[in-house]
Amino acid sequence: MKILKLQLALGLLLMCSSSLIAQVAPAASKSATYGQFKSVEDVDSYIKAIDSKVAFIQSNPVQDSIAKQNGWYIQMVESRKDAIQQREKLIQEAKKNQQ
Repeated sequence: MKILKLQLALGLLLMCSSSLIAQVAPAASKSATYGQFKSVEDVDSYIKAIDSKVAFIQSNPVQDSIAKQNGWYIQMVESRKDAIQQREKLIQEAKKNQQ
């Protein structure tokens, strides 16, 4: 009985893991956020969200494996780089506006 419950739980976890990765990846994709930042604080929050999502996915071996297979980590690195570039643009714009 315990083995059956464990198998059922593992099956549910695997099903949920795939859908979780699918939900998380678009939320941090370049197309979803590029150019939508209004302040440096917005970008900083976005970067922290990416870092939190990556840490969460890495903490679960099943989700970590799925993320690696789907190239999710590469997408997150690209999204983070894009956000940092956008942050730099916002900083430069703010400096120009102060002059």
